[in-house]
Formats: sequence, structure tokens, C-alpha cells
Amino acid sequence: MLCAVSLGVMAQSTITYNWQDSKEGWVPHSNPYFACILIAQPEAMAMRAFGTTPVMRSGLDAESLNIEASDYDRVRITLKNPSSSQNPNARLFAYPPQSDSFMCHWNVMVDTSMTEFQTYTLDLTSAPNSGSFAGQVGGFGWRGPWGVDLGDTIYWKSMVIYNSLGCTNADACNYEPLAEADNGMCILVGDSCDDGENLTENDTISDMCECTGSPIEVPGCTDEMACNYNSDAEADDGSCLYLDSCNVCGGDGIPLGNCDCNGNVIDVLGVCGGLCTVDNDNNGVCDDQEIYGCTYSQAENYLPEATRDDGSCVLAEGGGSGCDLEYDGNDDGTVGSSDLLGLLTEFGAECTPETAFSCGNPVSYQGY
Repeated sequence: MLCAVSLGVMAQSTITYNWQDSKEGWVPHSNPYFACILIAQPEAMAMRAFGTTPVMRSGLDAESLNIEASDYDRVRITLKNPSSSQNPNARLFAYPPQSDSFMCHWNVMVDTSMTEFQTYTLDLTSAPNSGSFAGQVGGFGWRGPWGVDLGDTIYWKSMVIYNSLGCTNADACNYEPLAEADNGMCILVGDSCDDGENLTENDTISDMCECTGSPIEVPGCTDEMACNYNSDAEADDGSCLYLDSCNVCGGDGIPLGNCDCNGNVIDVLGVCGGLCTVDNDNNGVCDDQEIYGCTYSQAENYLPEATRDDGSCVLAEGGGSGCDLEYDGNDDGTVGSSDLLGLLTEFGAECTPETAFSCGNPVSYQGY
């Protein structure tokens, strides 16, 4: 599908009134002194005079062309004056917007007793006979040749308001047949242009004198699984993004050194976001949270909730470790190297039973 923009706005703006079978919105002047009637006829518009100064205007006061005087420098008028006026100067008026008072006027000498239409060209850059031609223009007006008699008729065929600078190349889309000098702005078929659409490319002037561009495929992410999927995209541009482990579109996940998406790190106890910084005994309890006390369960002052032994254990009365270990020879509560050495010392020894002591038999008393 192609996008096309008409070049009508690019061409020079020419104002044309063709008065065949139409009055083109022109009206008699509202002042009775300039009275006349206008009649649409097949060949031209007839102005029938009610006095010596009939005047017509390009519209009512409230209607305005809203053009800049500097944009126009020529007026071409085609008329037929069958009257025999003794001072046959027609008069062109220029009016400001929404005003009945002219801003300036030019006298245009025309022939009398015409049997054919004649065309006259007025240079708007020439000094007006009265006033000045500048600023915004609301409309124009024409007075019939001075001195026409009551009932005389002037025939107005056409009027063109234009700029003498324009495109003089007849092959151009904006060719201006009335242009007297080329303005260097001719627009030809094949010229580059801008159709004003962001989604077209290679805009050029077509054979129909339209600025036409080829549609650009809408770029974007076409993967429906992506978090920036574009349903309007027609061509994937490699921009697809996906949710990371922290549910961020196009994110990098948990940063290196962190243990979660909130920026926390693992403490010395292996807890994500934990506050412990020191555990010297590696017992899984942070040093500043240790509970000191006796951790020996057989001691009289055993403290079950203690996490670090402070050497305060009190053993059961009577000595000994209080532990019933089969190989604890020195009864210190542990089976250690001293117990092993004692076992090796007595290794292989035999037990000799003692003879019972009998009173009155000193010979058999053991040790005497």
C-alpha cells in the first residue's frame, strides 16, 4: 500500500474568477452611489450600470480572501466595454479584511465600443493611484469605465490574480502558464519529496504529480514471549527483551556477589541477608548471639540453652567424671591416650587371688 500526498499545496497559489454562467460570489457594492446589477450569462457576467460609477466586489464585507499582498504582483482582467465613455479608465480596488473602505486602487485604461473581449494586465508592484498595497487583503473590486451612461452594460469574462514568478517548465507538476520568470521551484515527476508520513520511505513525485512513498515495515520485537513484544511490529529488529530472575524486563538477574534481587549478601552463617559477621568457633551461632554456660549434660549445672562452654561445669559429689565409660581407666570422663597406656602397662598380667586371713595362724597370714 502506497501513501500519496497531493501537490496542490506545493503549487503557486493563483486566484481565478471565471464569470461564464456564474458570478463567482461577486456582488454589487452596497453604496447606492456605485449601484449596478450583476447578471450571470453564458459568455461573461454582465454589469448593468445605474450611474456613471458602477462598482462590484469579490464578496460581502464579512467574506475575506485573507491573502498577503506581497504574495501577488499581477492581475489579468478580460472584459468587453461596448460603451463610448469619454474617460474609459476602469478601476481596480483592493480592500482590507471585513471592510467596505478600500486600501488602494489603480486606474486601468480600457478601450471603448468593443465588439470583442480584450485582456489587460496590471502590475501590482506599480504605485497605486491612491493608498498602498500591503498587508492582508480581504477582497478586490472593479469599477466600470468612468462615464458610462445609465443602463450601459460592461461584460466581465475572467480575472486572475497571480505572481509573475513561478515555474515556467511546462512538464512540471506546478507549471504556471502565467509566470513571466522562473522561480527555480519546478516540481518534476521522479523528484524526491516528503509525504509527511513517518512510516514511508523513498518518497518521490509520481506520474499523477503526487508525493508517494513506499510503506516501511514497522520494526520491533515480534516474539510473543518477550516482555517488550510489539503486536504492531512487522519486522523483528532484534530488540526483544525477556524477564530475568528478578522479574525485570531485560535485566541481568541477581548481581554477582548478591544472594537475592534486593541486593542482600550471604553472611558468615550462610544466611542470605543475615547480619552475622563473626562465628569464630564455627558452631553456627553468631559470636554476638552466643549463650555461655556449662554444656556437659552430666554436670550438676548443665545449661541446655548454652551454645558455648565456659568451663563452669560442676561434677557430681564424690569425684570422678560421673560418666560410666567402660575404658575410662582414670575416670576423667574421656577415653584417651593415658587410658590406653595404662592398659598396655598391664597387658599380659595375671590376677593372683589373696588368701583369706585366719586369726591365730601367723604363719599363714599374708605379708608377715
